[in-house]
Amino acid sequence: MRRKFGILLATLLGVSVFLYGGHSLVSVEVFPSSFPKLYRAGQLVAKHFQRSALVHLKKRIPGLRVALQFGPSGEYSLLSFSPSFPVELAGRIVAPYATWVEPNYLVFLAQQKKRQEGKRKRAEKVKNFKKKEGMPLSPVRDSYFLKQWGLYNFGQDAPGGLVGKKGAHIDILRAWAIAKGSEEVIVAVLDTGIDYTHPDLEENMWINEKEKYGIEGYDDDQNGFVDDVYGWNFVPADKRGDQAGSPDPMDDNGHGTHCAGIIGAKVNNLRGVAGINWKVRLMALKFLNATGSGDMVGMYRAIQYAIRNKARIINCSFGSSTKSRLGEDAIQAALKAGILIVAAAGNSGTSNDRKPHYPASYRYENVISVAASDNTDKLAPFSNFGAETVDVAAPGVFILSTFPKGRYRVASGTSMAAPMVSGVAALLLSKEPKLTPKEVKERILATSEPLPDLVGRVKSFGRLNAYYCLKNFRPERKFFDPAKMVVEDYRLESIHYPTTFVDHVYKIQKKGAKYIRVHFQLVLTEEKWDYVEVLDGQYRKVDSISGYVGNSWSAWVQGDTILIRLYAAPPFDVKSVQRGDATVLQITKGRASRSFGFSIDKIGYIR
Repeated sequence: MRRKFGILLATLLGVSVFLYGGHSLVSVEVFPSSFPKLYRAGQLVAKHFQRSALVHLKKRIPGLRVALQFGPSGEYSLLSFSPSFPVELAGRIVAPYATWVEPNYLVFLAQQKKRQEGKRKRAEKVKNFKKKEGMPLSPVRDSYFLKQWGLYNFGQDAPGGLVGKKGAHIDILRAWAIAKGSEEVIVAVLDTGIDYTHPDLEENMWINEKEKYGIEGYDDDQNGFVDDVYGWNFVPADKRGDQAGSPDPMDDNGHGTHCAGIIGAKVNNLRGVAGINWKVRLMALKFLNATGSGDMVGMYRAIQYAIRNKARIINCSFGSSTKSRLGEDAIQAALKAGILIVAAAGNSGTSNDRKPHYPASYRYENVISVAASDNTDKLAPFSNFGAETVDVAAPGVFILSTFPKGRYRVASGTSMAAPMVSGVAALLLSKEPKLTPKEVKERILATSEPLPDLVGRVKSFGRLNAYYCLKNFRPERKFFDPAKMVVEDYRLESIHYPTTFVDHVYKIQKKGAKYIRVHFQLVLTEEKWDYVEVLDGQYRKVDSISGYVGNSWSAWVQGDTILIRLYAAPPFDVKSVQRGDATVLQITKGRASRSFGFSIDKIGYIR
């Protein structure tokens, strides 16, 4: 009932709704009940499709055709048919004639907020700037460098006004005394494109020289793409040669340009921001449209392009809750080609251990899953986490970077944290180019800076540190050894099937514990409406569950007290009543929510 109410309300208010990993650079209010379908209507992806069966299948699936064949050997087919024909039914009909069949799943941006820099305040003066080992005498001379707290935090406020903590940064000034990047390292930015004319980016763009100085309309380098100077745009349906898309990957959203600036905006050029790399090659691979959505076929083809054109790193600041075989094949192909995949963990504030977020949740040795931290070295409230499936955190709150048409903007999200890691990985490869993706990943995790707030929430317990990474300094992770966890039976059950609005907090305390967590035997709430939150002793949220979860440990809470909050409310009944010539919506409180609540059967703690 609540879902119907949300859809009707959204329609009445005339609100356009898009599902991202978070919001795009355009502020959009998202109604929890108004999510779009997670795959394209009228499309299927099939591996090793038997084209000889096409004539027979056309009789059963209206308008069926092979819209595109792709893959290194043309092994994948994008099948198109009438959008009104059910995708699930079409999949069942086609399945006997292919190795596997799946919908063309959608993926979305992983950016949390839009914030425009607007009028520029004077850059903060840095007092008591003390020289450390290997540090340049002074910060670089980019106009807004002192606002880039994620690169070096002197304790200055973030552009959004959040008071900073000295040292909550990736320590880039000391890192630059060791390495500044290399034109030999190509970072592919899979995103909404890049404004390759931006004055802070143009010198570090990847350029296909053979196409730039070749014959227009001819595939000069024989890579299968015509006139691909800066990369490729995989969004348009029109074709050039044998490849669908367009040779112009210009950014029409802003997200990709923002990510690119974090990795490689020109440094020390007296303008704008500084990227992590003074020198790098940014490859523009556009597969997300102006509203921030794309599909798995575009993602796969973009990764294949990166492979063919010798990228070393692929930045993936987007995601989907759906696991795709085509997406997994793309990651495996990148692994075989020696390419590191850096992926945003997502912005739902939930655990990826329970509800995966792809491609960050593909468990391959070349995939790094990145959470977002703020300028006080806390995990961002919106950031996804996961003790087993999220690898490391990086600055991702109020990050200032490049924006199309020569502009600069502030944005937040794991979208911003991922290119921090991509940038540091590029710095490392400029210094040690023979490292494999597995070795780069291991180095970044092992040299991350351990933080109490990240214990039990990311695999490494740590936040990215560029200086430690280049020095190969591995801080001791002394918070606790999970193998020393003591488990005790503990029985706690919430109110079951509440009949009225409930917002109740339950307290569990274990004297002498340094860290504590609970084991949920069952959590059952109405997804996206009701939820169970895990809070620490200061009522700070460290975990959140909505929907169904069985036999699952919560995130760790520092201290001897853990709080469990149950929020549940009855649904609404919505009826359409005809009164004369008018249709009136009649909204009344419905029957009690059928959510169970939660039950806990164990606690775990470390003294």
